[in-house]
Amino acid sequence: MNTEFTVTLAQGHDTTTGLKIIEAQYIEHVYKTSRYNQAKAAKNLGLSRGCLRMKLKEYFGNQYV
Repeated sequence: MNTEFTVTLAQGHDTTTGLKIIEAQYIEHVYKTSRYNQAKAAKNLGLSRGCLRMKLKEYFGNQYV
């Protein structure tokens, strides 16, 4: 399992927007490396499963929920 995670932000992003982009990308990365297992991904992220589902819905709509 590849656990390496890197982020590149475009110049000019403000901190809030940049952090949301990083969070979304990191959640997606952990979710995929957890083989789309929500319980495992939530545990690896230190979130409840419900919080993970809320963030997946917020960032990705119905793609993963």
